[in-house]
Amino acid sequence: MTRKFKIIASFIFGCFISFLFLEFFLKGTEIKLPFKTFDKEIGKTYLPNSPINEIKEGLYINQTNQYGFIGNVSLKKKPNTIRIAVFGDSFVEAFQLDPKFNFCSILERNLNKAVDNKTIEVINFGLSNSVLPDVYIRKKLLAEKFDIDYCIYFFDSYDLILDSQSTLDPVKIINSNNKLQIVKNQSKAYELYYKAQTLIDNTSLINMIMEAYILHARGESRKIILDKFYQPETTAFDYSYYDYYFKNLTDLQIKMLKELLNDKSLFILNEKAEPALENTLKKYNFKFYETYPVLENLRQKGVNPYFWENSNMEGHFNYHAHEAIGNYLTFVFNKKRLNQ
Repeated sequence: MTRKFKIIASFIFGCFISFLFLEFFLKGTEIKLPFKTFDKEIGKTYLPNSPINEIKEGLYINQTNQYGFIGNVSLKKKPNTIRIAVFGDSFVEAFQLDPKFNFCSILERNLNKAVDNKTIEVINFGLSNSVLPDVYIRKKLLAEKFDIDYCIYFFDSYDLILDSQSTLDPVKIINSNNKLQIVKNQSKAYELYYKAQTLIDNTSLINMIMEAYILHARGESRKIILDKFYQPETTAFDYSYYDYYFKNLTDLQIKMLKELLNDKSLFILNEKAEPALENTLKKYNFKFYETYPVLENLRQKGVNPYFWENSNMEGHFNYHAHEAIGNYLTFVFNKKRLNQ
């Protein structure tokens, strides 16, 4: 019995030492720095004052501010300042290139050159994997604290119909008495997460394991592991499956859009709106702009807006795309302001 106990104890001790070694290795080399969290007040977000070192299509090194997003910004704006908040998913977040080259920064520089006696601040509230409910929550619970004058919402078509609200989200949106409300999520899954939140949020190895699980659940693990030997499935996915949801936006989705889209906001769709969605948006008089013309202009010049030469990868907007979209948003924003 004593021998078995020693073997078990040695195994547990060995696992503990291995865990510590891997943890120190991941953090020391900055291969994996945890920076994501589920805040019990504002939902899915990033940890405040946390370093970020991401290697995706490009290299991104930065640090979040005290509020859990990127940028040197105070709650109250200075006099003669116009603030523009930009919302969206990882295409807005842009953790692939230096922040000064993303389209939010380009928009800010362009507008400051064009406007006299005013300072323009563009705040990037982008958050990876954000869809419409995430953006609504982020706008209401976080961005509205920052004296925002204008909002830009940057989506693709599927962001409007997908629902990321899960049992792990600390807050959720409900339609109560014909009015949207953000309420606390009382799920047991979040309660378990909250009890272990400090360990989960600050442990590189646990973060890596969780992300690996998510990649596997999405069916992306084989592609990463096999790399150039990976043979994608030849059967094309039938995206017409989503047409029903594009044609029949829920009451919750329509109410969120109506609250977000007003005279002080711009609604931008990446590339083109799906045809079924386009008709629905027009039905409800939701005015939107598309990035397709400027991205197609790049393609006509032989530039793939999603291809990164250094990493030989295709994914998020590259430098050329960010510059083109930044200039396009400048044009659209100035046009909107002149028409007000």
